[in-house]
Amino acid sequence: PRWTLLALVLQLATAVATTFGLLSTVDVFTNLLAAGPTPQRVVDALPALAVVVGALVARGALQAASGSVQARLLPRIEERAQDELYTGLADVELAAFDDADFTTLVQRAEQALIHLRFGASLVGDLAAAAVSMGAAVVTAGLLHPVLAPLVLLAALPQGWAGVRGAQLRMAANVRISATLRRRFVTGDLMSDRQNAAELRAFTARDVVLGAARIL
Repeated sequence: PRWTLLALVLQLATAVATTFGLLSTVDVFTNLLAAGPTPQRVVDALPALAVVVGALVARGALQAASGSVQARLLPRIEERAQDELYTGLADVELAAFDDADFTTLVQRAEQALIHLRFGASLVGDLAAAAVSMGAAVVTAGLLHPVLAPLVLLAALPQGWAGVRGAQLRMAANVRISATLRRRFVTGDLMSDRQNAAELRAFTARDVVLGAARIL
């Protein structure tokens, strides 16, 4: 929980630095280009430009710190999930392991542990994207109230496409998981020496090949 809270604080701090940097940039260039850039105006804008550079440096440092925190957080998430999974399996009655559906569920859970790190990383990326979007909306709203809803409207189609795409990928992963499991079993029956004799003795060639070819 402490690392998660720290990651959240860093994301919010990054949003503040991003918003401040955007506002400073707009303010600098608005004043600099309003009546045409002259050498004197450029010299006068140097302190403001230094503020912009400082905001960008702070944003980069906060993003680096956030990445470091995520690097420490993700292994802990994976370790906690693995411990909960195997603790639960240790308490399951022995007869449950004779149930094919239960065995498939356990194998899916073990495969999910491998992908959990990537899922947690994607959540971090989603939080960063939400922070950046919020910073853009706040900056646009401060420049002109009408700009804030326009920025949101421009981002809605992309957001919907991202969510819908994630849902479709998840549904595809469930189907692919069952297919890969079946192909693993049938491939083992076809290629393992211990199964070769029984496969031929029971003339199960066509049955196994048929199961392997089902998409």
